[in-house]
Amino acid sequence: MNIKNKSNQTFKSGPNTQFNSCVGKNNPLSSSYLEGYKESVKVIYEKIIEDTHNLDTLIYPMLFCARHSIELFFKNSIIDISEINTSIDFPKLVNTHDLKNLWDTYKEYSLENFDYRFHSLVNKQEKLISDYFEIDATGQMFRYQYTKENKIHLEKFPHINIKNFYSRYQKLSELIDSVTELLENLKIEYKYGVHTDKLSREEIRQIAKELPNYKYWKEEKFNEEKEKIRQEYNLTNRKLSEAIDIIKNHYEFSSYIGIENKIRKVDVVKFANVYNYIKEYKSRTINKTELESFLKKEDKYILAIFAALIDFRKEIYYVEEFDKLVEKFYQDSYTKLIYILTTGTKIFRNLKDSLQIMNQITLLKSVEEN
Repeated sequence: MNIKNKSNQTFKSGPNTQFNSCVGKNNPLSSSYLEGYKESVKVIYEKIIEDTHNLDTLIYPMLFCARHSIELFFKNSIIDISEINTSIDFPKLVNTHDLKNLWDTYKEYSLENFDYRFHSLVNKQEKLISDYFEIDATGQMFRYQYTKENKIHLEKFPHINIKNFYSRYQKLSELIDSVTELLENLKIEYKYGVHTDKLSREEIRQIAKELPNYKYWKEEKFNEEKEKIRQEYNLTNRKLSEAIDIIKNHYEFSSYIGIENKIRKVDVVKFANVYNYIKEYKSRTINKTELESFLKKEDKYILAIFAALIDFRKEIYYVEEFDKLVEKFYQDSYTKLIYILTTGTKIFRNLKDSLQIMNQITLLKSVEEN
């Protein structure tokens, strides 16, 4: 038999497609391995609690799955952190199974010059994860009965209470979920570039809230507040100035200091006119033909802004995405834009909510007065 040309009869799909698992490129979820091992811990634990007859045998795959889920979590998290703001020696990372080394790398990258929201989560994890270093640093303890030196594994731990183990693993698993969710959010947040090498987007937002109103910036009080902030965040004057420049030019953050960064190329009167015509159509004062006739004579860019504002609130974007959203809608036809501007029961609410979020006070007043 030519083994090279033999089809694999064990690892193949079957006629009952509901039992065909999607793996490899068929499964785009990068978290599948981690979630699989975490879920296996739960499934095995529940099986043991249901029937303790197999406790002394099922404990090994359960503990191995728990330990391996932690290793995968470290590797995934380090890679995610690397995508955000650093660089990692990936071959070295992939080839190691040493939990202590992985923890040290993870801790270093997550605490040093990285987002402060990470810090409390990492500190809570350490108390739970350190136990795994002691019992199984290299991933061999729960896989084999003997060491390479022919000594019995787990000699120092003759009894393991699975209820106590699972209780602590659940706490750790919840922290893993929190970190994973935070990293997913941070990958989105950081891609917009609203950060410095010292401050995250959220820290810049907090600084904006702490700064006095822009009209007081020429007074001595402003210098006093700046100095307090500089010391609080351990910044040089130049680094604080970088953050302040971001705040002044940001749709949302500028609202905290009393500055309105107006959406470019918007005529307030024309904006209000478009709003009024849509309102008249919705109240059936004018028909669709009359509305379309009016809107098709308007600047397409204003219609794109309306569409972006309606979609912005509905989909809940970051304000940094707004200008690109306008450009995207600007590429659409008048017919599609008119459809977006007239369809749905919440278009006026979404529009006003978006104007509020975007700190477009002037445009908001122009539509609230009508």
